[in-house]
Amino acid sequence: MKQPVGLLIASVVLVALAGLVWWTNKHPTTSASTTPAAPKILSIAENQVQQIRISKPGSNPVVLKKLADKWAIAEPKAMPADKEAVDSLTSAAATLNADRLIDEHPANLAQFGLDSPREEVDFTLTDGKTDKLLFGADTPSGSDTYAKLESKPAVYTIASFTKSSFDKSVNDLRDKRLLPFDQDKLTSVALTAKGPTVEFNKNGQGEWQILQNFLGNPKNVDGTASKLETAAARAYQK
Repeated sequence: MKQPVGLLIASVVLVALAGLVWWTNKHPTTSASTTPAAPKILSIAENQVQQIRISKPGSNPVVLKKLADKWAIAEPKAMPADKEAVDSLTSAAATLNADRLIDEHPANLAQFGLDSPREEVDFTLTDGKTDKLLFGADTPSGSDTYAKLESKPAVYTIASFTKSSFDKSVNDLRDKRLLPFDQDKLTSVALTAKGPTVEFNKNGQGEWQILQNFLGNPKNVDGTASKLETAAARAYQK
């Protein structure tokens, strides 16, 4: 008699488990929070950015403008801009994610240092729209910074290293090359040292020829031009 009772108990347990599985499938568990792990603060198309303005209290703002697909510094003084430095700035803004959403509707921005932002970075797009990104105080741990969009009330924290992507000065953004030039447009080279000058010229077929003082191999001129461009890129303006 013991064996039928055991089978009966097992059958009841199986039925109960089956019922539990059915109920779980009909009522899936949902997360209590709908806030994404890394909330998005800003999302813009890099190629749509036409102007960038970086301002900090107590210093002149830095204004960058795109002119004929080339970036230039307009303020505080007109000068060429470093393309790679500006591209890194627009890339950081293209998809800016926060570490955490702190408060969707804060009653007081002063507690985050956002009543008087430490830095403001404005991105103006081709359609005339401007997104203003505000940075406040660092968090107590010092590893994050409070941030928000001027157009929205929500306050977030972003990593300090992310904030540093926007913390740029004129010296960070200016073109530091002493002799900027496009190697592909180079048509002649004259090398003058202690001895006589050696002149090279590119013919109609794009081949280098030595015009005078046959002291080298014209095939090496492409390498020389590349070294000149690299050296010019590393040199600093006085």
